[in-house]
Amino acid sequence: HDRYNVLQHQLISTAMLEATLYKGLKLTANFGLTYAGSISSDLTNPYYGDAAGVGRISKSSSHGFQFTSNQLLSYSEQFDVHNFEAFVGHESLYLQSSGQAGTKDVVARPDGLELSNAVVMSGVSSSTSYMVRDSYFAQAKYNYKERYFIHANVRGDASSLFAPGRRWGVFGGVSLAWLISNEEFMSGVNLLRDLKLKASWGVLGNDGISSYMYTNQYGIGNVNNQIAIIQSYQGNSSLTWESSSMFNVGTEFSLGKYLTAELEY
Repeated sequence: HDRYNVLQHQLISTAMLEATLYKGLKLTANFGLTYAGSISSDLTNPYYGDAAGVGRISKSSSHGFQFTSNQLLSYSEQFDVHNFEAFVGHESLYLQSSGQAGTKDVVARPDGLELSNAVVMSGVSSSTSYMVRDSYFAQAKYNYKERYFIHANVRGDASSLFAPGRRWGVFGGVSLAWLISNEEFMSGVNLLRDLKLKASWGVLGNDGISSYMYTNQYGIGNVNNQIAIIQSYQGNSSLTWESSSMFNVGTEFSLGKYLTAELEY
């Protein structure tokens, strides 16, 4: 019969530093490290199936490493009926993934999972890829008497998935809200609560592509035991951030204790 075994291991660690520099002014630094790895072994039996008469052993391993860090400088203050919050920050992300795989045929023992249990090498491969993203961002929130709200944010992201000169993208958004229930003319209305009108607009970015798609990719082949360079992918140096805009308007309210509703378009 066939046998399959997989061993997985994972490490997740985080750290945070926080310092109050002045009243309402705070500096925060966060760090995160994640490692995930796996080793799998696959034995195809020599008695029946596509490896009948020989048997086959495949082994593979994968390793993924991610490091993130961000630094935030935040400020919050209340001036009489004015409430203000803001922060600026920086974030960096480093990803590395690698994998190795090998396959051998003609097994000696029908239950052995190591490559040394077979004699004919039929394939071996390995690969490593990297990705780096660097981001700067800012956000501000303001409200007046807890009635009128404005929230704005902007960020700039650079991704190594794109060609030099096309790596940066700038995104952001703004939202407005009016909490009508906090107006004085609503003070005698008990049935209708938390009545709010709101609107928002923003631009989002996406860099969800594979590594090195902006450049030509080549593989190394064997032709009569001689090195052969074979193009495996035609790169596109014009690739850059995908952006999508969104606009939203809506209202939300509660009717006593019986109904809470939110309508958006």
